[in-house]
Amino acid sequence: MTVQKEEFLVWFEDLLEVHAPLTGKKALSLAEMKRAGLPVPSGFALTIKAWDFFVNETGLLGRIRECLAHYRNVEFTDLAAFEEAGNRLFELFESTPLPSILRNQILKSYDRLSEISGVESVPVAVRSSGTVSRPGLFSSFLNVSGRDMLLKKLVACWASAYSPRALAMRAQRGLPLEREAIGVVVCQFIPARSAGVLFTAHPVTRNPNQCVIEANWGLGESVVQSSVTPDRFTVNRTTFEIEERVVHPKLSQVVSRDKGIRIESISKSAQNLPSLEDQEIIALVKQAEKVERLFGNIPQDIEWAVSMNEPFPESIFFLQARPIAGFHREKGEIEKPPGIEDPEHIAELMIKRLFG
Repeated sequence: MTVQKEEFLVWFEDLLEVHAPLTGKKALSLAEMKRAGLPVPSGFALTIKAWDFFVNETGLLGRIRECLAHYRNVEFTDLAAFEEAGNRLFELFESTPLPSILRNQILKSYDRLSEISGVESVPVAVRSSGTVSRPGLFSSFLNVSGRDMLLKKLVACWASAYSPRALAMRAQRGLPLEREAIGVVVCQFIPARSAGVLFTAHPVTRNPNQCVIEANWGLGESVVQSSVTPDRFTVNRTTFEIEERVVHPKLSQVVSRDKGIRIESISKSAQNLPSLEDQEIIALVKQAEKVERLFGNIPQDIEWAVSMNEPFPESIFFLQARPIAGFHREKGEIEKPPGIEDPEHIAELMIKRLFG
């Protein structure tokens, strides 16, 4: 199979809207923020052409089709069958070596990212970036360090397109089971002291003059996956006054440990402390306003992190941005179901960002 190797990979600085069909929306939004001078980690995106080359050059696609031929008439509610298929396909991905031309380019780019970061074998985030939005469906991996582990997690990210949930979703929608190519983002991992989500318009009252920040200690996974009750800060976008502070007892956090992540208890002394300082809250809102303007003044749902390794304000990073779920472009407002309470609606938006 003849392929231009530059089609496999695009650095954020070079990634344009024309690349979106190959890299996915997540990669494009990070690249656009990076080029605009917003605080985004350095990184690159692997295109779906890299996936195509991998599965075709190695014959893996034929083996995928052969495996899935046994499940073509399975009801999408038969989760046991999809569990079996998903496990078999993951083993196929895991046992298939990357072609040398692809492997070498990925490792060369990883070495360059280490040089840019000034860290040998720099820890990275390996995150799926689907060309069709399927939030929460494909795998992502954090605090991945070293060349061998990067390649392993990259293949696992591709393999997640054949997870039981992904297969059942395609079966339910009448889509082909054997192919869903995804891009992958590889960027410098931010070891967060605090992290979470910021809405540039109030997701409940629909007030465009209020930002709402949800935060917890550690990495943002605890907030994104709604596994804790996070702190909540409501900020006036005109005066930058913090109009509401709701500091919840925070019992657990996701932290980076041993070239991976794990859940740990939060010390009693920190459980009831706010997970953000006032200057960090204001800085997040000011930077988030720039993100909203960059994306056409459409209210944004932004993942952010405050690094434990950098001094303020260099400690603030944006990890993803997307329009708030429920935003109605023609009306220019966020739609809220009637009779729903504020915490319930925010939780519902968080679920939509994962499984919508």
